[in-house]
Amino acid sequence: MWSFGPATQEAKALKIITLISPADSIKETNATPTFEWEVSGPAHEVITRFHIKLADDPGLTNPIWEDSDIVSTATNLDYPGAPPLEEWKAYYWAMRAEIDTGAVYWQDFTPTSVFFYTTAVVIEIPTNLPTIQEGIVWAAKGDTVLVRQGTYYENLRFYKDSLVVISDSLIKDGSIDTTVINGTIIDGSALTRGPDNGSVVYFSPAADSSSILMGFTIRGGTGTKIPVGIETRTSGGGIFCEAGSTPEIAYNVITGNQVQHDGGGIYINSAAPNIFHNIISNNLAVEGSGGAIECRFSIEVEASPGLKQGKDETGTSQKAASGSRLNMEEMEIKNSLNPRDG
Repeated sequence: MWSFGPATQEAKALKIITLISPADSIKETNATPTFEWEVSGPAHEVITRFHIKLADDPGLTNPIWEDSDIVSTATNLDYPGAPPLEEWKAYYWAMRAEIDTGAVYWQDFTPTSVFFYTTAVVIEIPTNLPTIQEGIVWAAKGDTVLVRQGTYYENLRFYKDSLVVISDSLIKDGSIDTTVINGTIIDGSALTRGPDNGSVVYFSPAADSSSILMGFTIRGGTGTKIPVGIETRTSGGGIFCEAGSTPEIAYNVITGNQVQHDGGGIYINSAAPNIFHNIISNNLAVEGSGGAIECRFSIEVEASPGLKQGKDETGTSQKAASGSRLNMEEMEIKNSLNPRDG
């Protein structure tokens, strides 16, 4: 906002600065990033110069660098490198313009954009960042989020492609260490994404076949609320695969999850995940189907000859209707209940 004088009405400048790069909420690996922006708005508002701020807080109260004399024709500026950016640190930047409409005024700063600086391609949790979701947020395409043993009370959202989230169960000698799987726990009971998003792991449509979840115990999930026809149902206690997602889910123990409706262990909603070498046990779908796995709008279910499909006394539901493709190999399913189907 700017004003025409001390006691006159405030008016908003019509020139709009759009921050382009570094884009909001991305990982930056360049120690001297190039800041880029675009300007739009009416010709009668003449920009005379730009002002940029870079800070380590979202309010820009502690700027580490700023330049208030950037020429009006500029659309980018390189960070000078001093002070140097620190590894594993978030930085916030914003800009404003000085505008001449006959009188000269500074605009307010744009909303801040944040980037995370690190040159690493493996993000270790909790060594580098405290939570798995922060690792997902700051990871770039092709990065690995490596999670050390411990219990993480989180509800994760995979919303990027080509991202690997893995425990160190396979790191030592290439073989599976089940003690590490049992000791690396993602517990969804804290509802960190709110009560309507209680799945321990949610795969958005962006999660492609290069998105991998491997080597965890997944427990404590209560499912995600979704519209199904005229109803709202809560499904996918352990894992929810949204329409169009194609993740790989391997070498996990999915246990102790409970939903009101469908898919106590895993809910597949017009998706095509590859699910293999998992143990799915002791999950519950109270009023719906699929104590272990529920496939909604599925066109094909494939299983290798070695698949073990255990059933308890009430049975385990795996429904095939008509949009998902579920590939399963070498998996053990046991003691997952869906009382309605019993």
